Parts: sequence; C-alpha cells; structure tokens
Amino acid sequence: MIQCECSTADCAAAGVTTCTTASLCYFQHFDHHDGSHPITRGCITSGSVNSLQCLNLHQAARRSFWPYVVCCDTDYCNKDLMPPLPTTYFPLQGTQRSYSSASLPYTELDDYTDDGDDGDDEDDGSLLHHYLRVASQHSATTSNTTQAHHKLPRLNTVCLVVIVAAVAFMVTLSIASLYILIRYRSSYTRAPQDPLDAGMEKLKRMEPSAPPLVFAYHPASP
Repeated sequence: MIQCECSTADCAAAGVTTCTTASLCYFQHFDHHDGSHPITRGCITSGSVNSLQCLNLHQAARRSFWPYVVCCDTDYCNKDLMPPLPTTYFPLQGTQRSYSSASLPYTELDDYTDDGDDGDDEDDGSLLHHYLRVASQHSATTSNTTQAHHKLPRLNTVCLVVIVAAVAFMVTLSIASLYILIRYRSSYTRAPQDPLDAGMEKLKRMEPSAPPLVFAYHPASP
C-alpha cells in the first residue's frame, strides 16, 4: 500500500488530503473551464499497473479539452509532479516515471508547438505551457535552496576542524617553548655573588703591609 496526495472531490468531502492505494498515485492537469482548479491529485484503485489513465491515449481527432496524466508508484510521489508534454501515445515501460523540472527542462517546452486549428486548444496549450514554466522555476529555486542547506553543515564542520587544529598547534608550541626555557635555565646558572662589603674586606686583607721605617744614622765626624 502506498500513500498519495489527494485533492479529488471525494477526498475534499471526507476532509482528508491523502489516500491509500495498492496501485498508483496520479497527477492530472485538466481545465474544466468552470472555475475549478485544473490540477487534481489522487489514487488509482485499478489493479492494473498500466492503467488506461496513465497511458495518456488521445483521440485521433484532436479535441479542445483533454487531460494530461502522470502516474507514479511511491509514497506521496504525486505531490510535486508536473504533467508531461502532450503526446499521441505515452506507454509506461517497466516502472512508472515521474516528471519534474529535472526530466522535463523548459528548453523542450520551447520546441513544442500546437498544430491544432481550434482556438480553445491553443488556449489550453498556452495555459499548460505557462504552468510548466512556473513549476520548473519553482522546482529549480527549491533545488538551489536545498543544496545551500546541505552545504552549510559541511562548511561549519570544516571551520570547526580548522579552529581546533589552530588551538592545538598553539598549545603544543607553548608547551615546547616552556620546556626549552626550563632546560636552558637548569643548564646555565649564575655563580653566587658575595655582597659588596664582603668583597671590600677581602681586598683589604690582600693588601701588603707597609715596610718598617728605617732611619739612617750618620756618626759625627771627628
């Protein structure tokens, strides 16, 4: 069982916005020209995987109003879907495909031209063309915002690693400098110095004593 976004009249009457199915979720663009919203999301209850609703089969003679349907098979996969380009036959091969701005770039929409002669058909094509352009721009903006949010945690982690490495380097350098200073002071110490008065006493003791005075005596002449 898968969960799908639901905006059908039945879901609105039941007051719910989701539905459950064992088959597929679908997204439909169909302008009823009665003022109702052209986008409808809901569940396909058919047991066939390749439901006729998902094949987008069109009549040989083009009509003014024809729905465009996209089907998918994962939870809430129809929430952000966009309708595919109008084609004569759109079979589902293997697994269901969901179309978004990544798989349906706006450049492909520029190449699409409506060869119908009905003026109402041209109006529907213009409306779908405008819707796909707006949805593509919105999807691109959302994608850029998501990428930016994903980059922020990585940038914060890099900054934190750089700051921790710088602090660790500074601590290691400080410890190494302190160790070298202690080793230097323990290897080279100043000799103890005596006080100045003690030095003067030593100098006085080292001075030679003065020789005794000798008086010459000259005898008197006869």
